[in-house]
Amino acid sequence: SNVGDSVTYTIALTNQGGTNATGLTLNDPATAGLTFGAWTCVAAGATSSCPNPSGTGSLAETNIAIDAGGSVTYSLSATTSVSSGNITNQASVGPGSTVCVGGNCTAQQTLTTGM
Repeated sequence: SNVGDSVTYTIALTNQGGTNATGLTLNDPATAGLTFGAWTCVAAGATSSCPNPSGTGSLAETNIAIDAGGSVTYSLSATTSVSSGNITNQASVGPGSTVCVGGNCTAQQTLTTGM
């Protein structure tokens, strides 16, 4: 990736449990080397919901609800702003009334620039 390249991150939250998950939070703060642009959220499930269907900049969502077997998917657009090195974007989920499988509530993706 080079300076000014566009990248899209997809953050999918899936409820694989047997009960609805409520009060979840999602945070994807500003990342050195990336300029966050617009993001969108789509919910799948009868009562699954995104607190905000869209926005710009860092993600700091609260009160996400995901039905048992449902999901909420965020798409985040960004532009690279460094010419070389690695950029690591990290998102984390707060469990609210549920527990993350194996305690894994964080995901990250590393992008190599200057190639």
